Amino acid sequence: QVVLMGSTPSRAASTDGAGILCLAVEETAATVQKVGATCNLSVTAVSNTEDALSHVQRGGPWAVVVAALGTKTRKDVLFDRGSDSSLISAAKNLKPAPLMAIFSYTACESKSIARKCKKAGADAVICSAEGLTELLVAPAPRILCLAGDDTSSV
Repeated sequence: QVVLMGSTPSRAASTDGAGILCLAVEETAATVQKVGATCNLSVTAVSNTEDALSHVQRGGPWAVVVAALGTKTRKDVLFDRGSDSSLISAAKNLKPAPLMAIFSYTACESKSIARKCKKAGADAVICSAEGLTELLVAPAPRILCLAGDDTSSV
């Protein structure tokens, strides 16, 4: 499931040389690693907010920053400033700004938490590998061909 916030963000898989920064527990980081490999994007996984901020401040380049909500105050909690997030703010100040995805089952299930993520600057709330893939990979173009009886191929 992907919950896109606001206008549809540009797809990240076409960003040359950029990778994915992932702040999450091992299980989620492993999921992001698999999706990154499928999309030919390198993944830098970190386990605390301080390391994530350090990587963002170095500039990446990052196509996507994926972050869980976190559970440990002063270690990995995404909303470290009440209803605001130092990590989201720092990522959105980069030029070009990466997509910001919150990987959270809790946020996918709770509209109020999803709204909090959007208000803080998240582009999407996801809770599966498929959701991340959908965010990263542009959909295949669709062509509608209407042809009559006299149409021939060249």
